[in-house]
Amino acid sequence: MIHRKEVTKLKILFHIDDPAKWTHLQSNITNALAAQPSTAIVVVANGSGIQAYLTAEAKQFMANHQTVEFDSCRNSMKSHHITADQVAGTKIVPVGVLRIAELQSNGFAYIKL
Repeated sequence: MIHRKEVTKLKILFHIDDPAKWTHLQSNITNALAAQPSTAIVVVANGSGIQAYLTAEAKQFMANHQTVEFDSCRNSMKSHHITADQVAGTKIVPVGVLRIAELQSNGFAYIKL
């Protein structure tokens, strides 16, 4: 009898606070999902990183990756004068750092870009 090793579903939290890191983020998500499609991925954008969600490229990437949760920090949205309509398709969370802590306490591996 052959026993298959049970694959643990990975949970990854990507934290982006610099829009210049968007391309790196895309590569990391694409590579992780190619290697293990069942990986749960959440992206939390805060600080100036929230601006990464505003580009056409980002909107297309998010539309093509429906299994990935993209979170927007409401405090960062306010400080950068970004409306909910501008980050449509993302989950708006009250405080990005609290969302990060919540995800880490739920077993998500933290990766800062």
